Amino acid sequence: MQTDLESLEKRTCDNCNLEVVGRFCPICGQNDRNYERSLWRVIGDILREQFDFHSRATRTIRTLVLRPGQLAVEFKSNRRASYVTPIRMYLFSSLLFFFLIAISTSPRDDRVFSFSIDTYQHNSDSDTSESSESDFGANEDSPSSAAVAQEDPIRVEDALNLAESTREYMDDDTYQLVREILTRPEDSPSRDLLVGLLAMLDNAETPEHLWLIPLLVKILHDSSQLVEEFKNNLALIMVVLLPWMVLVSALLNIGRHVRMVHQLVFWMHAFTFAFLLLSTDLILARFLLRGTELAGWVMFIALVVLLVHTYLAFHKFYGGGHLSGILKYLLILFMYSIALLVGFLSVLALSIYNL
Repeated sequence: MQTDLESLEKRTCDNCNLEVVGRFCPICGQNDRNYERSLWRVIGDILREQFDFHSRATRTIRTLVLRPGQLAVEFKSNRRASYVTPIRMYLFSSLLFFFLIAISTSPRDDRVFSFSIDTYQHNSDSDTSESSESDFGANEDSPSSAAVAQEDPIRVEDALNLAESTREYMDDDTYQLVREILTRPEDSPSRDLLVGLLAMLDNAETPEHLWLIPLLVKILHDSSQLVEEFKNNLALIMVVLLPWMVLVSALLNIGRHVRMVHQLVFWMHAFTFAFLLLSTDLILARFLLRGTELAGWVMFIALVVLLVHTYLAFHKFYGGGHLSGILKYLLILFMYSIALLVGFLSVLALSIYNL
């Protein structure tokens, strides 16, 4: 009886001139496609390959979403041909997520401490007219008027004098930024914070940590620059979190003899699902449902789905009872939170350093 292998036609590989059987050469990997034929047949082959990739991508995402942990089990069992490689899915989903992070925050949202002078003057003029109408004929010596007068913010002249008295602790560039901030509207939070900082500096007998002053002034002057630096460095957290999660999981499941490469693949799939879910949440909350109450509910539901899905994948891949699995999973979440906090603080410090 003739086997399937024997029924395949033998041919010579055009690249290495060896006799091979099947579509691909086992030495160089070149396929049996021959472009000495009509253009339509070549286009047909290209389209078939593309649809084959899309079908594998669809199968991979469907398995990733609907069968938590199954992709890692398939990889562990060396059944890989039907799915997109873990590293490709991980890179695609992470790039998508950080791209959405970058475009979902507008420069106007970033400028936490920046205020429009024109808008302030318009609002203050309207407030002044309203207050003048309401206070017309009021007693100037009333207790409420005295209390308001005592709470008036420091005047621009006094603030600039305070900056002049602490001039020796700043370089020229920092001093110019300080003057710009102090001339902002009197209800500006950045101005109030800087006045407090200068007052502390002026009252201190021997000021310490003077190297922080230029950084704090830059942040108060334009916080959008810090936010932009933070967003640019945010991806660095993933460089640490992925191996950290692999290490923690390996230590907690050391008796199950699961290879590190398989655990790495599992967490690649877990992070891929998280990136895809959070990307969907960003699209809904920041673009389609922005400014509505549903946006908060969508974020909450996404967090719950992520926690439940990751646990089901963890239990599917590592096995064991639910009680021990839940305890390990909670410990992993705790260790993940610590690493995430350290990562955020490190990225924030790096972003401030790069200002």
